[in-house]
Amino acid sequence: MLKMRLGFVLIWLLVNVKHTYTLDCLSCTSTNTNASCSTTVTCNAQQSCFKDVSAHVTVHGCIDNTKCDLSAGSNIIGRSVEDVPANCHECCSTDRCNENLCSHPAPAVCANDESVDCSQLNSLFGVCKDKHHAKTVCAKFCGLCNLVDGNWAAWSAWSSCDVTCGNGVISRTRTCTNPAPRDGGYDCVGKSSETMTCRSGICPVNGGWSGWGIWESCSVTCGVGIQKRHRSCSNPFPSALGLHCFGEAIDVQICQPGSCADGGWTNWNSWTKCSASCGGGFESRKRTCTNPAPSALGRYCQGDSTQISSCNTDACASTSGQAIAFQSKDSVNETVTSNQTIIFGKTSLNEGSGYDNTTGIFTAPKDGTYLFTTQMCVYGNNYLHWAILANDVALKKGYFGDGTYNKCYTADAVALLKTGDHVLIQCTSGSAKLLQDGDKWNTFTGVLLN
Repeated sequence: MLKMRLGFVLIWLLVNVKHTYTLDCLSCTSTNTNASCSTTVTCNAQQSCFKDVSAHVTVHGCIDNTKCDLSAGSNIIGRSVEDVPANCHECCSTDRCNENLCSHPAPAVCANDESVDCSQLNSLFGVCKDKHHAKTVCAKFCGLCNLVDGNWAAWSAWSSCDVTCGNGVISRTRTCTNPAPRDGGYDCVGKSSETMTCRSGICPVNGGWSGWGIWESCSVTCGVGIQKRHRSCSNPFPSALGLHCFGEAIDVQICQPGSCADGGWTNWNSWTKCSASCGGGFESRKRTCTNPAPSALGRYCQGDSTQISSCNTDACASTSGQAIAFQSKDSVNETVTSNQTIIFGKTSLNEGSGYDNTTGIFTAPKDGTYLFTTQMCVYGNNYLHWAILANDVALKKGYFGDGTYNKCYTADAVALLKTGDHVLIQCTSGSAKLLQDGDKWNTFTGVLLN
């Protein structure tokens, strides 16, 4: 121990002493800070033995005396003037003296080393400026009895993973409290915290819809059909118990590429039997828009579905010599309403002057059997409820109307009348809009049969 202390004192004498001899110094490197060294090396002139001890490695060898010289301005006893990150760097000038460098044990009590004159060292070399060397030889003289170097406490337990799924991080910490540094002692060297990757299982991925695809072709080439488009739950696909997409994967809409067929008329039916054998009667014939029937979006047939013609116009043999017949057309009111008499304002035939085109009422000029006919044309989405009345008693009732198309309808009735009886056509309920133009007539006719 005395040899070690004297070697420490000799470090400071290297500042002004010029060596004329060479030293044998221990020379080795070890990762064990307590490892012994048995290999030697012969130093060059103007070199001394040295020893470096860091947290992870110990080095023995030779070093230039200037590296132990305080004149460079380091003012740290026993330390290199270079900025070397070492815990200890000391020099000595006797053979193999560097074995015991940097090995100063902490004294059991705060005292000065008896082999060292602390006053002289401090006055000559300022030993008290280097607390961490002075505490081993002149602790009491330099007032370092309370100096404590810091030391790490034990690591804390690892924290929980910071995620519930996927990759995360765990950490642990330690504190420089075993003991804590005090009165200028070294702080702990190293990290106060550590982290490490952790994994907490696979994260579930909820599914997401892709964009809609293009519309497929219509299911029909004419008429009304449907077409579809699709999307998939692939943006992203659900995985690891993730939820599937909510909603429909197929979208449907109506498509109308065009009509399949417009309506066409059938041939005219045969003429009906003439309503009178003499004196002028009426006959009619019909056709239907079914050759072909109009498809969805197809156009309905243009023109009349019924034709009326006069017949047997020769005068009847009569004791009175008078024929009774009338023919009128064109409703005075385009829209007729409930309980309204339909007045046909234009009269082309009125033998016997029985029809009054201002009131719409036929008055029988004489007793006999009469035939009455009517044709009325109704706009689409209109329905006409009608009745042929004789003295306010219905001879016939019905309604005209057929969906969305404009159409003409016919009806007839036979009545046994007395002179002065009244016959008229009445809208019995609701209201309807009548269609009349050059091709579509609204008519009211009557004739005395016998």
